[in-house]
Amino acid sequence: MPVDPKRKKTLSDKSVSRKLRESGRKQLEEEFALKFASVSDGELYEYVKEQKRLLGKKMTRANTVGYAYLVKRLGPWDVFMGRIGRELAEEAQGSDNKEKDGEQG
Repeated sequence: MPVDPKRKKTLSDKSVSRKLRESGRKQLEEEFALKFASVSDGELYEYVKEQKRLLGKKMTRANTVGYAYLVKRLGPWDVFMGRIGRELAEEAQGSDNKEKDGEQG
């Protein structure tokens, strides 16, 4: 019998829920929210993009302090992180093309 998608929790969702309940994490989440409360969504997005550039695949839902706040402000994690990933890939491709053009010239 198929599982109702609304009731199905993925392993990732369970991992995030467990991580958010860890001792001290709630305080870190609250501090993150206070720190970024006065910045625009665009500035917050650029901050996340820079963190993704630095951390790469290490930046996951479960280990990102501020996850709940980011989702509240920027929308679904997969959507904004997918967009960031595409932007970073385009930037990397653009810089590769510039280097190749410099070598040829």
